[in-house]
Amino acid sequence: MIKSKNGESMYANKNILIVSDLGPSSEFAGGLVMIDIIKVLSEDYKIDLILFNSYPEEYKFELPVDSKVMVFGKPGERMPATTNRILSEFIGLLFEGSITRKWLKISKKIIQTEIKSEKYVDVFFILQGQFMPRLAAELDLSTLRVFSQYWDPLEWHAQNYNLSRRTLRKLREAYIRFESNSDLNVLVPSEGMKEAIALRSKIEPKCIHVVYPPAQNLKYQGELPSNILQVINKRSIFFVYAGGLYAVDAIKVFIEALELIDFQINGQEINFLIISSEVDAITVTSPNVILSKRLSADMVNRILGEADLSILPYPFDSPILTQQAFPSKFPTYSKHAKNLLLIAPSESSLMLFAKENNLCVGAVSTLSKSGIASELLHLFSNRNQTDQSVTIQTIHQKYFTHEVFSSQIRDIFNLQDSEALIGEPISYAIKPNVESFSRINRFARLIKPFLRLLRRMSSRRNLIRRIIRFMISRRIKSNTRGGA
Repeated sequence: MIKSKNGESMYANKNILIVSDLGPSSEFAGGLVMIDIIKVLSEDYKIDLILFNSYPEEYKFELPVDSKVMVFGKPGERMPATTNRILSEFIGLLFEGSITRKWLKISKKIIQTEIKSEKYVDVFFILQGQFMPRLAAELDLSTLRVFSQYWDPLEWHAQNYNLSRRTLRKLREAYIRFESNSDLNVLVPSEGMKEAIALRSKIEPKCIHVVYPPAQNLKYQGELPSNILQVINKRSIFFVYAGGLYAVDAIKVFIEALELIDFQINGQEINFLIISSEVDAITVTSPNVILSKRLSADMVNRILGEADLSILPYPFDSPILTQQAFPSKFPTYSKHAKNLLLIAPSESSLMLFAKENNLCVGAVSTLSKSGIASELLHLFSNRNQTDQSVTIQTIHQKYFTHEVFSSQIRDIFNLQDSEALIGEPISYAIKPNVESFSRINRFARLIKPFLRLLRRMSSRRNLIRRIIRFMISRRIKSNTRGGA
């Protein structure tokens, strides 16, 4: 916290409650952004955190030592997904019933009690999934300034988890009720999501803030894995992609583009390294494509700095996602990578951002192997590589440094400037005090077998056929007995 001249905190009575599904973990993008936000806010606030997730051991907490953390099991988020529309509607109705209502009632009581007891001035929600929006809409927040961060578009979440129409309607209504708060500021990852929220609700556009996550500055000091060192040490051109394979089609087309030019540029051999926990989803035949399981973030940053080109693909089959979300790896790529190749739809937030910032070389907006191959050859002239590298560094300094991010957060929360924020952000690696409410976790354990049964049901596409067969067999048996 910032200290005044007499040694006391300038904001001793400034408490903020953060309510989230996500834990502040370096294992996934949303958790990383949450860590960055907490680091900035901890300069002025005493931070308390309520997590509605399964169990605390799932996360590596990184919080200030004086933070109070309450973790609760949350069964409602684990509704089984199914491709069967009839079964999906049935599951939606079931969870709209006693399970969801009871869980919302308990959770609402916990938060309202905490707000009254701790004298918070602000509350900050990380809104995503199916539970948090419903909970936030139920709370009385009239005495607080309300802040919220949105990560994934609502419609994409509904599509990805095949939510029932009823569940989607309830979620949309919950967002609108929450966004009717008079003193609300929303943090979003793109201009596209800002426009979507402004259309959905009456919230003023000036209260919706586009905040890009800062680049991760972790530096790896140890030895890289031997198979990757062999690729780096070869006298060849080295490409890399690191992350989830949500744009696997674009990656496959990129490999086809490399095959089209025989894995060579200007007479030099090309090696392409893919780092992902999902590499099993890709089948490769060329020895020039190397697959690696997930590595630590600091190790990936080191590899990005060694590579001649970093690939950033975006899916072409999810317009809702690509127009409203923003790839969280782009800021880190912009810091560590020498050059970038963007493969994304022309109307995506990523490509619109690239055009706005004159990042034209190394940007492909079609899934065409010939188009990608042509752009690669165009990029790998000395002049174009140099020009793009300068543009990337300019973009990084303008949008993705921790100083820019800190300044944005402090401005949104109306905090005074702090000299403590200059340079690298403060790092916390202290295990906090974790509280648990036994009746909540007991409730979660009680319905776990029921959820397991629903998952089994949802995995059987021919469920109705099985039921009909069972009824017919019973009918045949009864007729046989009657005949006998």
